[in-house]
Amino acid sequence: MIEHYAGVVTWGTLVWIVIAILSTLGIMAFINWYKKSRYTVTWYDWTIGIIGFGLLLFTIQNMYASYIENVPVAIWMFALVTGLPALLLLTLVWQLIIRRQKV
Repeated sequence: MIEHYAGVVTWGTLVWIVIAILSTLGIMAFINWYKKSRYTVTWYDWTIGIIGFGLLLFTIQNMYASYIENVPVAIWMFALVTGLPALLLLTLVWQLIIRRQKV
């Protein structure tokens, strides 16, 4: 189990710093790819993608909190109830963008 210690930077803070860095790099890579690609992205693609990404971050936060509180059933329930829809929404956006280009 992760130990807790007094200080400014805790394990929970480090987890969110890493998630913020990875999210920022991923968003920057996506925007860079989008500017160079021939794909078109509509407003509802952005909306569904932002909702899916937010739901994925919500899932990660709650799974981490359940792990810290040592509740393994809650970890899998969050993965199923919020994580699966997040992945489905992100997959939906990806498929919409890819299939729109083929038409």
